[in-house]
Amino acid sequence: MSAHSKTKDYYAYLQIKRNATIEEIKEAYRRMALKYHPSKSGEGTKGFFDDVAEAYTVLSDEKLRSIFDQHGQLTLKLGALDNQGNRLGGWTFTLDPEDVFNEFFGNNNPYADYYNKGPKLGFDTGFQKPEKEEPIFVNLYCSLEELYEGCTKKSAITRRVVTEDKKGTNIEEVVKTLEIGKGWKQGTKITFRKEGNTSPDTETGDLVFILKDLPHPVFERKGSNLLFTAKITLAQALTGCIVDIAMLDGKTRSVTIEQVVKPGYTLRIPGKGMPKAKDPTRYGDLIIGFSVEYPDSLNEKQKSAIRQTLC
Repeated sequence: MSAHSKTKDYYAYLQIKRNATIEEIKEAYRRMALKYHPSKSGEGTKGFFDDVAEAYTVLSDEKLRSIFDQHGQLTLKLGALDNQGNRLGGWTFTLDPEDVFNEFFGNNNPYADYYNKGPKLGFDTGFQKPEKEEPIFVNLYCSLEELYEGCTKKSAITRRVVTEDKKGTNIEEVVKTLEIGKGWKQGTKITFRKEGNTSPDTETGDLVFILKDLPHPVFERKGSNLLFTAKITLAQALTGCIVDIAMLDGKTRSVTIEQVVKPGYTLRIPGKGMPKAKDPTRYGDLIIGFSVEYPDSLNEKQKSAIRQTLC
């Protein structure tokens, strides 16, 4: 079990079967959370403690568990694909694993003294909460097509909210709608002020979405430029060819290559890249590189013809 694996098997984290009942899921979380609790096991197992909290959050939620069972953890995190290849929704674990632990055990928390003494800040006279909750950070994945045209995304997140009696917190799921502008770059942040976690004695934190590019099967993005690699034969590299490129707007652009393609040669087409975020009426460039496929062998007649032509 690793806190840093790219894909996660939540059943493996809790060491249960895929047809486990909700009672079995709760008992498994109780056992694993106690085993890997930081106060007992130390910081070396904190990743495991975090993983079992995330696993319990997913498997104890009927909707999240259904998505995970049918489509796996990647689709749960990134969202499902619609008929146009766009990703819809997506879920991110944003809770503090220790909050999951405390809410689960409630008044029967075996580590109540651990939290009362406030080991996070090193105080013996009581745990002092920060004035404002830490932000919730959520990765928002977009395809190049979505970033080329601009799009509307929806993302479901979970957050802590104060109960009606103002004495505790509950977990709430909300769906946020986000308008993504043309040409926005990876790392762009969309912040919802005071819409993150809260608790009775703290100021509500922020909810921050961070834009991430999904890998594209055709293009690589470099700033506002698009890089495309054309695969051509040796004969085409020497005599010229036409390269057809399926562009992000759905159109096909045919590019005529007339010169000899030498190693490292690139062709730049101005204004056919990504929109510029600050001025979407302007575009970056399309830069075409070439991958030349060489024949595995030549017969003597072919070799002779090449010698006569090139030598």
